[in-house]
Amino acid sequence: MKRDSILHVLLIGVVFGIYLITHGQLTPGGDFQGGVILATAPLLVYLAGDLETFKKITGQAMVELGEAAGLGFFSENVLPLGTTGDVFSGGTIPYRLDDLYSA
Repeated sequence: MKRDSILHVLLIGVVFGIYLITHGQLTPGGDFQGGVILATAPLLVYLAGDLETFKKITGQAMVELGEAAGLGFFSENVLPLGTTGDVFSGGTIPYRLDDLYSA
């Protein structure tokens, strides 16, 4: 029963996303909004707690690629890879530890 309701939510999301894309010329940014809904529809399956159905829908390679991309984006902002003022260091606190703590 739970799996059927999850797939119904996925179907509604996909149909609504396609509808927005096909009628996107009527509103500003309609195509973008439709694309966001299409990209979010499989994530609703994952958030509903059914990981096996999510893997069947997206495929194992796509799940691993998304995990690697998320880890890369997170690491780019968290790990100290550059100097303050660089584009990719914007997610970190722009202070060095020796400036924060005097020893």
